[in-house]
Amino acid sequence: MKRTILVLSLAITAMFTLAGLALAQQQIEFKLGFKTLADQVPDVVGQPLENEHWGANGDSLQQTSNGLMAWRKADNWTAFTNGSRTWINGPQGVQARANDERFPWEAGAGQQTFSDPFAYCTAVGTIDQPDSRYVGPKIPDANVDSFVTLYDEQADYVSQFGSWRCFRSQPLACLPGANLPCWKMNTSQTPNDGMAQYCQANPDSDFIPAVATGHDTVYSWRCTGTTPTIERQWVGVDPEGFGTNFWYAMLPGEYLQAPPEQKRVQTGDRFEVVLKSNPTTGYKWQITWPPYESVVKLVGSTYRAQPQNPNRPPIAGAGGEEVWTFEAVNPGNVAIGLSYSRPWESRQPAQRHTVAVTVEQ
Repeated sequence: MKRTILVLSLAITAMFTLAGLALAQQQIEFKLGFKTLADQVPDVVGQPLENEHWGANGDSLQQTSNGLMAWRKADNWTAFTNGSRTWINGPQGVQARANDERFPWEAGAGQQTFSDPFAYCTAVGTIDQPDSRYVGPKIPDANVDSFVTLYDEQADYVSQFGSWRCFRSQPLACLPGANLPCWKMNTSQTPNDGMAQYCQANPDSDFIPAVATGHDTVYSWRCTGTTPTIERQWVGVDPEGFGTNFWYAMLPGEYLQAPPEQKRVQTGDRFEVVLKSNPTTGYKWQITWPPYESVVKLVGSTYRAQPQNPNRPPIAGAGGEEVWTFEAVNPGNVAIGLSYSRPWESRQPAQRHTVAVTVEQ
């Protein structure tokens, strides 16, 4: 009898152990390379709908709420696609491109040229000025259209004097001027000879003019007695050394079809973009054109339901608002593109919303 009870006890223990293992195996999550990519672009990837598994071609696959993760056997890169665009965690970090394009370092890519600045920047990632792979107009139409629509500049001036570059797969444009350098900035805190001479001739001056400091310094200077001293930093600097104050985001034409929402904030401010939304329809807002992150960064988003009237029954399917919160980290001008769509559909978004943000010192 005791032996029978012992056998039953062991059988029950084994059953619960196997059940626990089965439950653990059923937990859906990103792992390893998929988790690394998902953590870098979470709003793009969405949530896992299944665990990683092998495809017939030898690739490792995982469906998400926004598309498909894949480890590609052909070239050993981890990628995500939403059906029309692909994000790859490659040798230059996460880069995005259209599905019918290839980066130079991808298997079977060959040497490519680009006439479209957005496709070009997606391919090269970051570059100080366009190289021979870009074969389009010296000043792209998108450069002119973005300045006119987002920043109220004159088309003729932009088309004659503008310049552009790629920063983390996005085109950025600059308009030169007397005190608007489009080149890399000088971050030295050591006074130059021109400053020293100016302060010798103008002791205790509350400013040193650009003719003495140089137009590329990121600081405003003054004279303390006859000694040049830094008063404050007035130019933000991105990781490539360019002044954030002078470089403007370029946007594809689909984001320029309606007047943008304009925001003017101070460095260090947090600000919100509030958009009407109804999750019961399956639609939600996504950032499909992120801001120039050296100027503005995303803090997070939340959904705010429509307030209910306590004297009336709740309204089934009532919508609310999505609240996107951003932080201004450096002076400059950026644009943010958002799209309202069902993540599983490849059709054009039901709505787009563009925000042009000016960040002051």
